[in-house]
Amino acid sequence: MKKYVLDTNVFIQAMRSAEARQELADWQRRMAPHLYQHAVVVSELLVGARDEQTWRRWHARWVLPAERVHRILVPDHAAWLRASRIVSRLAETGRISAGGVNPSFFNDCLLAASAREQGFTLVSHNPRDYELIARVEPAARAVLPFP
Repeated sequence: MKKYVLDTNVFIQAMRSAEARQELADWQRRMAPHLYQHAVVVSELLVGARDEQTWRRWHARWVLPAERVHRILVPDHAAWLRASRIVSRLAETGRISAGGVNPSFFNDCLLAASAREQGFTLVSHNPRDYELIARVEPAARAVLPFP
Protein backbone atom coordinates (compact mmCIF):
# COMPACT_ATOMS: atom_id res chain seq x y z
CA MET A 1 0.00 0.00 0.00
CA LYS A 2 1.08 3.57 -0.62
CA LYS A 3 2.62 5.84 1.99
CA TYR A 4 1.18 9.34 2.22
CA VAL A 5 2.41 12.74 3.30
CA LEU A 6 0.09 15.75 3.51
CA ASP A 7 0.78 19.25 2.25
CA THR A 8 0.35 22.14 4.67
CA ASN A 9 -2.76 23.38 2.89
CA VAL A 10 -4.65 20.21 3.90
CA PHE A 11 -4.13 21.14 7.55
CA ILE A 12 -4.95 24.80 6.93
CA GLN A 13 -8.22 23.74 5.30
CA ALA A 14 -8.96 21.62 8.40
CA MET A 15 -8.23 24.57 10.69
CA ARG A 16 -10.69 26.74 8.79
CA SER A 17 -13.59 24.35 8.40
CA ALA A 18 -15.21 21.86 10.77
CA GLU A 19 -16.29 19.78 7.77
CA ALA A 20 -12.74 19.65 6.37
CA ARG A 21 -11.40 18.85 9.86
CA GLN A 22 -13.81 15.91 10.16
CA GLU A 23 -12.98 14.69 6.65
CA LEU A 24 -9.26 14.82 7.45
CA ALA A 25 -9.72 13.07 10.81
CA ASP A 26 -11.79 10.29 9.20
CA TRP A 27 -9.21 9.78 6.46
CA GLN A 28 -6.34 9.83 8.96
CA ARG A 29 -8.04 7.11 11.03
CA ARG A 30 -8.49 4.91 7.95
CA MET A 31 -4.97 5.51 6.65
CA ALA A 32 -3.04 5.76 9.95
CA PRO A 33 -0.52 2.98 9.22
CA HIS A 34 0.39 4.71 5.95
CA LEU A 35 0.60 8.35 7.05
CA TYR A 36 3.72 10.39 7.73
CA GLN A 37 4.27 14.04 8.58
CA HIS A 38 6.82 16.04 6.61
CA ALA A 39 9.34 18.30 8.35
CA VAL A 40 8.63 21.10 5.85
CA VAL A 41 4.94 20.92 6.70
CA VAL A 42 5.70 20.87 10.42
CA SER A 43 7.71 24.03 9.99
CA GLU A 44 5.09 25.79 7.89
CA LEU A 45 2.32 24.86 10.31
CA LEU A 46 4.06 25.89 13.49
CA VAL A 47 5.52 29.10 12.10
CA GLY A 48 1.91 30.19 11.55
CA ALA A 49 1.03 29.96 15.25
CA ARG A 50 0.28 33.41 16.59
CA ASP A 51 1.14 32.60 20.21
CA GLU A 52 2.62 29.91 22.46
CA GLN A 53 -0.76 28.39 23.30
CA THR A 54 -1.66 28.00 19.63
CA TRP A 55 1.79 26.60 18.86
CA ARG A 56 1.35 23.97 21.61
CA ARG A 57 -2.17 23.07 20.48
CA TRP A 58 -1.15 22.69 16.83
CA HIS A 59 1.95 20.72 17.78
CA ALA A 60 -0.14 18.36 19.92
CA ARG A 61 -2.80 17.95 17.24
CA TRP A 62 -0.81 17.81 13.99
CA VAL A 63 2.82 16.95 14.84
CA LEU A 64 3.12 14.99 18.08
CA PRO A 65 1.20 11.92 16.84
CA ALA A 66 3.75 11.47 14.02
CA GLU A 67 6.68 12.18 16.33
CA ARG A 68 5.51 9.51 18.76
CA VAL A 69 5.60 6.80 16.09
CA HIS A 70 8.76 8.13 14.39
CA ARG A 71 6.99 9.10 11.18
CA ILE A 72 8.54 12.43 10.36
CA LEU A 73 9.84 12.57 6.82
CA VAL A 74 12.93 14.79 6.65
CA PRO A 75 14.37 15.87 3.30
CA ASP A 76 17.92 14.72 2.73
CA HIS A 77 20.63 16.51 0.81
CA ALA A 78 19.53 14.95 -2.49
CA ALA A 79 16.00 16.32 -2.01
CA TRP A 80 17.37 19.83 -1.37
CA LEU A 81 19.44 19.56 -4.55
CA ARG A 82 16.47 18.27 -6.55
CA ALA A 83 14.25 21.09 -5.26
CA SER A 84 16.80 23.71 -6.28
CA ARG A 85 17.11 22.05 -9.67
CA ILE A 86 13.33 22.18 -10.11
CA VAL A 87 13.41 25.93 -9.45
CA SER A 88 16.35 26.37 -11.82
CA ARG A 89 14.62 24.45 -14.61
CA LEU A 90 11.39 26.37 -14.17
CA ALA A 91 13.30 29.66 -14.33
CA GLU A 92 15.28 28.49 -17.37
CA THR A 93 12.05 27.67 -19.22
CA GLY A 94 10.46 30.99 -18.22
CA ARG A 95 7.75 29.44 -16.08
CA ILE A 96 8.89 31.39 -13.00
CA SER A 97 11.15 34.37 -12.49
CA ALA A 98 14.63 33.38 -11.39
CA GLY A 99 15.02 35.92 -8.61
CA GLY A 100 11.50 35.94 -7.26
CA VAL A 101 10.90 32.45 -5.93
CA ASN A 102 8.39 32.56 -3.13
CA PRO A 103 9.59 30.61 -0.05
CA SER A 104 6.27 28.77 0.02
CA PHE A 105 6.78 27.62 -3.58
CA PHE A 106 10.31 26.47 -2.80
CA ASN A 107 8.90 24.52 0.15
CA ASP A 108 6.47 22.86 -2.29
CA CYS A 109 9.43 21.95 -4.51
CA LEU A 110 11.27 20.50 -1.51
CA LEU A 111 8.19 18.62 -0.37
CA ALA A 112 7.61 17.21 -3.87
CA ALA A 113 11.27 16.24 -4.32
CA SER A 114 11.48 14.60 -0.92
CA ALA A 115 8.21 12.71 -1.31
CA ARG A 116 9.26 11.51 -4.76
CA GLU A 117 12.67 10.32 -3.63
CA GLN A 118 11.30 8.44 -0.66
CA GLY A 119 8.32 6.92 -2.49
CA PHE A 120 5.51 8.88 -0.85
CA THR A 121 2.27 10.06 -2.39
CA LEU A 122 1.80 13.76 -1.70
CA VAL A 123 -1.75 14.86 -0.86
CA SER A 124 -2.56 18.52 -1.51
CA HIS A 125 -5.40 20.96 -2.06
CA ASN A 126 -3.07 22.92 -4.35
CA PRO A 127 -2.58 20.96 -7.57
CA ARG A 128 -1.54 24.13 -9.46
CA ASP A 129 1.94 24.35 -7.90
CA TYR A 130 2.54 20.64 -8.29
CA GLU A 131 1.39 20.67 -11.91
CA LEU A 132 3.98 23.39 -12.54
CA ILE A 133 6.66 21.38 -10.73
CA ALA A 134 5.70 18.26 -12.73
CA ARG A 135 6.51 20.11 -15.98
CA VAL A 136 10.21 19.77 -15.17
CA GLU A 137 10.05 16.91 -12.66
CA PRO A 138 7.37 14.55 -14.05
CA ALA A 139 7.59 12.03 -11.23
CA ALA A 140 6.87 14.71 -8.61
CA ARG A 141 3.10 14.76 -8.47
CA ALA A 142 0.42 15.45 -5.90
CA VAL A 143 -3.06 13.99 -5.58
CA LEU A 144 -6.14 15.75 -4.31
CA PRO A 145 -7.54 14.82 -0.91
CA PHE A 146 -8.40 12.18 -0.13
CA PRO A 147 -7.26 9.22 -2.20
